[in-house]
Amino acid sequence: MRTTAVLLAALAITVACRERPKVKPSRPARLMDGVMRVVVIGDSLAHGTGDETGKGIPGDLEDEFKQRGMTSEVKNYGVPGATTDDVASKLHDDTIRNDLASADAIVLSIGANNVFQDPENRARAIRDRDAYAQEILERVAGVVSQIRAINPDAELILLGGYNPLPDHPLAGGISRYIKNWDKLLNKRFEPDALIDVVKTSDIVDSGDKLSSADHFHPGGAAYRSVAKRIADMLTEQIKMP
Repeated sequence: MRTTAVLLAALAITVACRERPKVKPSRPARLMDGVMRVVVIGDSLAHGTGDETGKGIPGDLEDEFKQRGMTSEVKNYGVPGATTDDVASKLHDDTIRNDLASADAIVLSIGANNVFQDPENRARAIRDRDAYAQEILERVAGVVSQIRAINPDAELILLGGYNPLPDHPLAGGISRYIKNWDKLLNKRFEPDALIDVVKTSDIVDSGDKLSSADHFHPGGAAYRSVAKRIADMLTEQIKMP
């Protein structure tokens, strides 16, 4: 009888742990200076390519924080065309490392160019969707580990994917890959209380939301919507004095 009771108690604890919601820890003391320090790093989505205003996510984030009465410093280390390997290499730069180390939040856009730069990779992403996405995910996880070694306390925002080729013959397959990619991102990083995945496909996956300049990257309106979503999340997670 005693053994049964112990087993039931252990089962109850296990279930409770599985059902416990993701809880954000208290924020680091450096926020007491009243400045939200953000580093945006990664590929063209991080850089702001396609935004007719030239602001992109970094500039729009500054606007969003200002509208909320907050002082912010947003650094932009996005590089158009950057792959996971390119971003990993940039993390050895002393200036970037110092800015990452002092950041309260880091926005990372990564993984898309591993697919879209090469037509063969696009075909592979459609043909071997799960296997190829998992391969890229491991590279993303490696970059996240590098960032965490530099700054273990910052809120880390991972940007989800979108379909930049809505009129392409393979558009359906690309959309399915992106949907699966976002699912894998969430599954892999959901257990980490300091990592959130921000969905972008519902904002960008529309022809009129793509840039009028290249019809591939988001336009200004889409960037503003993504930045607002990020700012909403950060102001909820990081409490200013």
